[in-house]
Amino acid sequence: MKPARPLALAAVLAATGVAASSASAATLALDRACYVDGGSGGQTPINATAGGLAPGQTYNIGFTSKGSSGETGYAYGTADASGALGFAMSSWYGGSTFKAQTYKATVVLRDSANNVLASADTKTSSLQIDVTGSGKYRKWKVTGLAALTGGTTYYAHYFNNNKYKGRLKIGKASGPCGVYTGKRPLTPFSKLGRYDVKVTTTKKWAAGDAFIGGRIVVTKRYR
Repeated sequence: MKPARPLALAAVLAATGVAASSASAATLALDRACYVDGGSGGQTPINATAGGLAPGQTYNIGFTSKGSSGETGYAYGTADASGALGFAMSSWYGGSTFKAQTYKATVVLRDSANNVLASADTKTSSLQIDVTGSGKYRKWKVTGLAALTGGTTYYAHYFNNNKYKGRLKIGKASGPCGVYTGKRPLTPFSKLGRYDVKVTTTKKWAAGDAFIGGRIVVTKRYR
């Protein structure tokens, strides 16, 4: 499938609570269980909250994804009178935004001497569709969108010359990054041609729906 520019993420962000682990009296909590990188569509920002800190002292956080080498996000600030501090920074999952994939990631909290005080595990994901293989049934992999919309099932909507041609139920999204992997038909019909595909978490297509776009070319009929 030829990837198309995905929907800007700002329109579909939804905060979720994420548990964090602590290496000391300090605590660190993240707002999402998965951060999605939509390439030209943007990245979900990381909002982290730290507690149990020394008032007036400076602290920093760093973001590392298994898909990249070294830290790809960094932020710092000063704890308030209650020993709390909020951080905001961009996420970067490290892989190609043109492949449907996810990675484990970690955010660490450090003091001014760069001693690690607490850490929180999370994940990163591309916002993408991969369709591979041959024959009537192909391997579909979809990542990221359900994590943003809160939807549970993926649907592919087909268009030809901007006219709606049909819908295919892809399947259930799973995990914090909303991943689907399984075999489904290339299209819900056998007519040859070139189709623009918009994958959503909504059964009925409506303008304004959050989607991942791509293109499918049908060159052979399968019984």
